[in-house]
Amino acid sequence: MQIHNFNLKREAVRLLPVMAVAGLILIPDSSSAVVWFAMGISLLLVGMSHLLRKFLFPYLDLERFAEKASETAVGAAIIFASVAYILSTIISSSISLLR
Repeated sequence: MQIHNFNLKREAVRLLPVMAVAGLILIPDSSSAVVWFAMGISLLLVGMSHLLRKFLFPYLDLERFAEKASETAVGAAIIFASVAYILSTIISSSISLLR
């Protein structure tokens, strides 16, 4: 299935490791910790939001924007700050699930 720049098979292969880890973490177990469950939910949400963004905005190529932005020091700093913000949001959402 190809919609503009969205290739479902390619995206599924890219997300397979993330979804596999999320699935393994979410398998019910009597000894599984709540923290692992929250991390599994967060990973699952990240993977699903990636697919949703690719499906809704197939023409938006973030890799091209990142390559262009990394040509300057300020652009590279913005990319670094954005990645740090996304990671802190994932951690924050995991912690809020624990409450």
